[in-house]
Amino acid sequence: MKKIPQRPRRARYYRTIFTIVAEGSLTEYSYIRAVQRRLQEQYGTNCVISPSKPRNSSVKELIQAANKKVSDLRKNDQVWILVDRDPESHTEEDMHNLMLWEQSSARHHVALSNPRFEYWLLRHFEDAPTEKNALDDFYVARYLPGYDNYKDVERSAKITYRAIESAICHAGNSPYPTCEQPNIIGSGMHLLVRELINAVGASISSKRAE
Repeated sequence: MKKIPQRPRRARYYRTIFTIVAEGSLTEYSYIRAVQRRLQEQYGTNCVISPSKPRNSSVKELIQAANKKVSDLRKNDQVWILVDRDPESHTEEDMHNLMLWEQSSARHHVALSNPRFEYWLLRHFEDAPTEKNALDDFYVARYLPGYDNYKDVERSAKITYRAIESAICHAGNSPYPTCEQPNIIGSGMHLLVRELINAVGASISSKRAE
C-alpha cells in the first residue's frame, strides 16, 4: 500500500519575547504597555512582553533580575534593562558592569536614559528637550496631563503611534547615552522601540506567508 504523500510542514514562527527589567516600578512598564496598545491599534497585533521587576533599583539587582530570565530565552528572544543615568545612585563601576553584561550576549541590551526616562517621553513631542525639562514633572505634564501625580503613561491619548514614530526619528538624529558613554544627554529607548516594531512586522510577514 502506497503511503499518501504529506505536505511539508511549515517551520513554526515564534514571536520574539522581550523581557523588560526596568529601574522604575511604574513609568517604564506603563510606557511599554502604551506602545503595545498603539501597535495593536496600528497593526492588529503587538509584541510579546515579559516584565521582570527587580527588588530595588540598584544595578546589581537589575542584572540579577535579567539573568533569572536568561535560561528561558529562545534563540531570538531579547532581554532589556532600562535604567537612568543617575550619578548619585549609579557609579562608574555600575556603568562598567552594565556594559560587561550587555556585551556578554547578543540578546542582552541596555536602554540608558540621561538624565532620566522622562527625556524619552519628551522626545515624543520635542526634537531636543533640555536636561532641565526632563527633570521637571510639571513640564512633562504639559504633554501628559496628570503625569506629575500618577506617572501613568499607558492611558495617555497623547502617546499615539505617530508620536512614537516622531520620537524614534528625533532620537535617530542625535547621539544617545550608552554604558560606555553614559554622560551624553539623551535616551537609548529608541533602540528598544525599534525592535518592538520590527518584531511586529516580522510576525505579520510570517502570518501572510502561511
